This record gives sequence, structure tokens and C-alpha cells, in this order.
Amino acid sequence: MNDTLQIKRIAIVGGGTAGWMAASILARALPGTGTVITVIESPDIGTVGVGEATIPPIIDLLRFLSINEADFVKHTQSTYKLGIKFTNWSRPGHSYWHPFGTFGAMINLRPFHHAWHKARSEGLAPRFNDFSSAHFVTLTRFDFELWPCRDVASLETRRQKD
Repeated sequence: MNDTLQIKRIAIVGGGTAGWMAASILARALPGTGTVITVIESPDIGTVGVGEATIPPIIDLLRFLSINEADFVKHTQSTYKLGIKFTNWSRPGHSYWHPFGTFGAMINLRPFHHAWHKARSEGLAPRFNDFSSAHFVTLTRFDFELWPCRDVASLETRRQKD
């Protein structure tokens, strides 16, 4: 590449989790280029906000950055967030758990959602969330005495009463 066209400096305006993640990704993606990456933060705003969480794709980021997942969890005192509960989602008193992560498994080398759509087109009514291990964990709230369970609907009814 022509030296006059090469990016020499990158400024990331705003620190926090997003700013520092962006800087880390760029630093890892541009080794040996001499590019200087600067994060510009406000002295009045903390780096990490209360209640921030990450979702399963954080594992891909850790791998890209060559960060050991177990060390990351230990040193940040973090946990895995498998889903989020929306209270009063469609109406007052109704709640909805949105699981993170994958749904189902590959079937005949095709993504799971193809089989799910085919089942629906043939008159079956499988609920998409029932094919998510994260959804099941959010329903049981890590109450491992409920595992294994064949009746997810009864778990939902039980948990909605809580």
C-alpha cells in the first residue's frame, strides 16, 4: 500500500465498553502497521456502567483478541448472561424471556430455522424458544432440580406465578 494512503492514526471518541472493545479489535487487526489508536474518554463518565452485560458472541471476541475465556471470567468477576426478561411486554402482567445464543441444531446441513419454518407450514405449531437451551435455563432460573424436563409449558406457568 502506498504510505501516503495508509491510515496512521485512529481516534475513538468515547471510552466505555464499546470504545475500548473497538480499540482492542483495531489493535489486534492492525499489527505491525504502526497505526496509533487513541481512545478519548470523558473524565466525568465512568468506563463501565452498572448492569452492563455481554451476550454469547463475546466468546468470539475473546478468541479474536487471544484472551483466555476462563481468565477473563475470573479477573472481571463476570457471569454468563443467557437471556433477558421483559416485564409487561405485550400487556400489563405479561412477561417475555428473550434467550441469547443459538436455537436448535443443524438438520441435514441446514440451519435449524429452515426445519422450524417447514414444520409451521405443515400445520405444526412449535414455539421457536422451546429449541433454545438458554430459554430453558432462564425458565428454570438455574433450578437444576427441574432438569430434565419434558414439559416446558408447565415451567413457564410455574415461573409466571413467581
